[in-house]
Amino acid sequence: MDVSIVIVSYNASGYLKECLDSIFQFTKNIKFEVIVVDNASSDDSLTVAKSYGKKVTVIANPDNRGFGAGVNTGIKKATGEYILVLNPDVRFLDDAISAMLTFMGQHSDVGLASCQFLDGLPAGRHGEQKMLANGGYFPTLPRLLCWAFFIRIPTAYHLRAKSSKLQATSYLDWVTGSFMFVRREVIDKVGLLDENIFMYGEEVEWQYRINSAGWRIGYTTTTKVIHHERGSQGGLPRGAILGEFKGLKYIYGKHFPGGKQIVVGAILDAAAFLRVIFWLARLKLAMAKIYLEALFL
Repeated sequence: MDVSIVIVSYNASGYLKECLDSIFQFTKNIKFEVIVVDNASSDDSLTVAKSYGKKVTVIANPDNRGFGAGVNTGIKKATGEYILVLNPDVRFLDDAISAMLTFMGQHSDVGLASCQFLDGLPAGRHGEQKMLANGGYFPTLPRLLCWAFFIRIPTAYHLRAKSSKLQATSYLDWVTGSFMFVRREVIDKVGLLDENIFMYGEEVEWQYRINSAGWRIGYTTTTKVIHHERGSQGGLPRGAILGEFKGLKYIYGKHFPGGKQIVVGAILDAAAFLRVIFWLARLKLAMAKIYLEALFL
């Protein structure tokens, strides 16, 4: 088996169908399998996944233990030489898997890679699709300070969509968990995702371990996919914001216990406080409330 596609779905039935249809429409001339892990959805995600018959392996988890746990369940079932961890709110525009296989074949130093993301909203006046951010650099203390105080740097923790780093093939420290194309041998060496992180931050922690094991994280513009940002969650980004703050604290507690862990807690408190002020000044009370909650995690 060349590639195993692992999709973790939670109440994303509409996106899931688009995602699966695009996979089978565009993926050609390779041996691949699709594994859908449903994290106890209350919508008809399971029905959608099962409607593809033998083309899709469906695993129904009895409860939702988080994104990382769902991915790990799928990886354990997978038989491919490569694993594509894919969000259900991603849609292919071309044979993305063949493009990723070519990229990985040309970059033997890359253990995990992603591609360019385009917004799922309608195209602009000139027919262009808005490009989305994807990943960045490891959240060292200096980078977190810059992020906390809204200071832009070329090697930011979160790269902006217009960053030159995302306009061409490059190496990053981490890419978003929505599309992670990883070698099986890398997983065998560094292990699975850390299930102690429920959602948000687990991809950063995983790729930190991959980097530490001597592999690089790649990013290519040779293929593009549509990503409906937060399509799997919907509504205000409360889960993403709180999950990121929790994830960063966990990462530093796991890999840098002691002084750095204390400092990162202070930086995150400052980041949350500044964002409370920022959103209050713009009369966005719901967003301010989320960051106030982050301040007291």
